[in-house]
Amino acid sequence: MYIKEIATGKVTRAIEEKEEPVKGYGWVNNSRLIFVMDKGGNENYHIYAANTDGGNLMDLTPFEGVRAMMLNELKDQKDYIIISMNKDNKQIFEPYKLNVNTGVLEKLFENDDPANPIQGYDFDKDGNLRGYTKMVKFTLLKEMRWDDTFGIMSFNYASDHPDDAYVMTNLDSDKTEIVLYDLMPQLDADDMAEMKPITFKSRDGLTLHGYITLPKAALEGEKVPLVVNPHGGPQGVRDSWGFNPEAQLFASRGYATLQVNFRISGGYGKEFLRNGFKQIGRKVMDDVEDGVKHVIGHLRR
Repeated sequence: MYIKEIATGKVTRAIEEKEEPVKGYGWVNNSRLIFVMDKGGNENYHIYAANTDGGNLMDLTPFEGVRAMMLNELKDQKDYIIISMNKDNKQIFEPYKLNVNTGVLEKLFENDDPANPIQGYDFDKDGNLRGYTKMVKFTLLKEMRWDDTFGIMSFNYASDHPDDAYVMTNLDSDKTEIVLYDLMPQLDADDMAEMKPITFKSRDGLTLHGYITLPKAALEGEKVPLVVNPHGGPQGVRDSWGFNPEAQLFASRGYATLQVNFRISGGYGKEFLRNGFKQIGRKVMDDVEDGVKHVIGHLRR
């Protein structure tokens, strides 16, 4: 594969096919290309990346006996793509966010049921998982004829409701048309509990942030039990404001839910992250406990 600069006419070889044929290739950003190859026709495809001048060639999925596949481009995050591979269990494929410059991988979802694995994933333009395909026990909602169509085209990013999507369908018309559709009509916004941001000081003076989700009983002044739900990682990960199925589940059962972005969480700068180094089980736990004291003190008022 050659790159030609239109303005100068300069031609540079970027990808060279040697013993193994290149199965596919494409642009990721202005400086990186990706391509796919296997070894000896074993169909264990690896994803490679190279600069447009052929330099910095990398096998981004250098795992023996593993097959990787491209799932999504992230147009607003030019250094990343979403791929699928069977790295942790050869029987099932799981999605990963892949940095095409460094090869750093982040697993986005765990496909933990080999007997009934997930067949496909649907990510939005920001790399958030919005849905997946899996065989489940179901209740028949509508019978469709062979000439009926219904397919998701794109999620509605302008909406405050994450389940609004544009679908192409002819279920309600003679011709196929694009309509705005609520994929989860059973979720009523009026039934959702309020999620409030909180800010407080740790016992050693560090400013911390988090969220408290309150059931309606708490808003009416009643005492309610509190669930503390720390985020995973813990390094570089954080909780964010928005629909949280666990917090909403607890709230529907009468529990308040506290989520603390303790030191070492992401999104608050390098110094905040470094404050958590070697503090797992120490000051990190103090931060969570200080958050509990903070919300209990405020709920009593």
